[in-house]
Amino acid sequence: MPISNLIFLSNELMDARVRNDMRLPLHFVTFAIIEARLYSNVRNEGVVNVRLERKYHGEVTYGALFHLEDFHFHIRQLDAFHMCSLSALGRNHDLDTQHRITAEVTPITFPSIDALERLQYEEKKVTHAIAYIGNLKHPKLSRRIRNTKSKKIRDNILTEPFLHLHREVTS
Repeated sequence: MPISNLIFLSNELMDARVRNDMRLPLHFVTFAIIEARLYSNVRNEGVVNVRLERKYHGEVTYGALFHLEDFHFHIRQLDAFHMCSLSALGRNHDLDTQHRITAEVTPITFPSIDALERLQYEEKKVTHAIAYIGNLKHPKLSRRIRNTKSKKIRDNILTEPFLHLHREVTS
């Protein structure tokens, strides 16, 4: 499958109910991590991955890799969901909440959720996939990240959607 069709998600789209409501043809490939921090989005609507200027070693966000069918059609829907104008303008705009980029993603495997909680997972070969990363030039998002630490999502994982996806995949 082409790399361009691989999408890393760490938000509520990991939950099959949300994907079905949006009628997105996203198919689970594997669980994965990306070097970023997870924050609640502007107006606390959803979450956003953020890469800060300084590298925070060991700061990874947990999510999953999905394959998107009919990429050129459905990527517009994903861009709209993430408030990204790349598919409409042909470039990421300075006032987008999130930018769609190609990022290094590390697939992971783990025997159980308990093992993952103890960070006992195996990292596979790094691959490139599309990811939505918070735009630090967006004034509200920038202010939210710099002024308060309370908006950072604890443990860099959105627990409920991740657990729903794990149950869906393992059953």
